[in-house]
Amino acid sequence: MWLEKISSPADLADLDFDSLDILCEEIRDRIIDTVTVTGGHLGSNLGAVELTVALHRAFESPRDIIIFDTGHQAYVHKLLTGRQDQFETIRSENGMSGYPNRAESPHDWVENSHASTALSYAFGISASLALGSEPEVGSSSSSAGDKSARRVVAVVGDGALTGGMAYEALNNIGHARSKTIVVWNDNGRSYAPTVSRLSEGLTKLRLHPSYMHARNKISRVISDLPGVGPLATSGLAGLTTALREAIEPKVFFEALGVRYTGPIDGHNIAEMEYAFKGAAEWDGPIVVHVLTQKGRGYGPAETDEVQRLHDLKIPVTSTDSSKKRYSYTEAFSSELLELAAKSPEIVAITAAMPSPTGLLAFQKSFPDRFFDVGIAEQHAVTAAAGMAMGGL
Repeated sequence: MWLEKISSPADLADLDFDSLDILCEEIRDRIIDTVTVTGGHLGSNLGAVELTVALHRAFESPRDIIIFDTGHQAYVHKLLTGRQDQFETIRSENGMSGYPNRAESPHDWVENSHASTALSYAFGISASLALGSEPEVGSSSSSAGDKSARRVVAVVGDGALTGGMAYEALNNIGHARSKTIVVWNDNGRSYAPTVSRLSEGLTKLRLHPSYMHARNKISRVISDLPGVGPLATSGLAGLTTALREAIEPKVFFEALGVRYTGPIDGHNIAEMEYAFKGAAEWDGPIVVHVLTQKGRGYGPAETDEVQRLHDLKIPVTSTDSSKKRYSYTEAFSSELLELAAKSPEIVAITAAMPSPTGLLAFQKSFPDRFFDVGIAEQHAVTAAAGMAMGGL
């Protein structure tokens, strides 16, 4: 087994890509075997296996600072940084934390469990290094006197990019030309509506009368083609969507002064390693966009359309329903449905947490009265006040 031979990220350098593929399978097996017993964040970690391996091959942790936004997807990072013997204790009393923990390892730079914060941490650490400050953790003799060569890497999921704090930080990173590498882990769950709404320039272009006239004319001509019209029209729509999704992120990030590269296959270690090493040479902020599959390698997670088994509260192998206790969340959900059926003025708001807050049933029953505002708690609270002012 390769995993048991990895005591630090430096050991990854000795493996060829075929061996790395085997290592990734072993990591997934270890995470599945553990998390289905202890509970924890399964889907997000299964999707980040190759990504984390590539990060630790391209960068020299802890000399290079790697920060995981939210931190729930850091299980692979823990397995690669000397904590395999503690892994089965994850999220248990006196056991290993389910999030990065500075007391556990010098490879863990921040103790976080909230989304959208990593870019601010990265900006601050980059600023301190630029001013010649000595870091509190993660220092090593190899970095002494060579702070200019150190890299600051923030790994951010698409869900975290629904939080305004991430864009406040990104704005500052671009303005200050902060030498920060942003790895955008895009598993397709949140990114499209977030980035598209913020790409105002391209939105205006798509709504411009000349563009609309030309597009409609082309569509009519193609649809009238004998025999192939409908198929060609469908192909044009698909091509337009693909081009838009390829162009929009680049335009958005670079408008903020942050270079963009990607998208890259987030399960191809060689491609990511090449991109990360290239990003390390860029003299300024850069986003590396990687596409991953949440829950990859585990059937129940891949087919869970709602959460990809994002967070397991109980073992997924449990089948004895008589042992299940009626939780507070379930009681709240049931009562809310009854009240909402009688009172049309009742609405529900969540900050990207419909399942943990017990609002999935409400969303299904009353979709027009359900609001998921993303990871934007300030907006959620103030919007709720506005709804109350409006009579809801």
